[in-house]
Amino acid sequence: MLRTSSGSRSPVEYLARFRAGYRGLQAEGYEALTTESHVRYLKPVFFDDRLRVHARCIDVRGARFRYEYVLERDGDVVADGWTQHAVVERVSLRPTRFPGWLAEAIAGAEG
Repeated sequence: MLRTSSGSRSPVEYLARFRAGYRGLQAEGYEALTTESHVRYLKPVFFDDRLRVHARCIDVRGARFRYEYVLERDGDVVADGWTQHAVVERVSLRPTRFPGWLAEAIAGAEG
């Protein structure tokens, strides 16, 4: 099972802790595109189930980063997975290095 950060949140909530969240990244001229995703279902999940999503950001290198996820229902792991992302310039969509301020903030939060 993946380890989770204490008090971990969804990726959008996670990013919101740093400089105005995803909208802040966009305002600085960046986008974060999803390039790959994987999920492994361990137990059935049903409509209206209340799930807790644990997310952590790892492997921040150059223009790439990865989120790992664990989904729980009542403390029982029902799925896990990951998404791979690439940081690009918002207008040109060309790969660009992960913003240094955000890489430092994530390293501090995940370290």
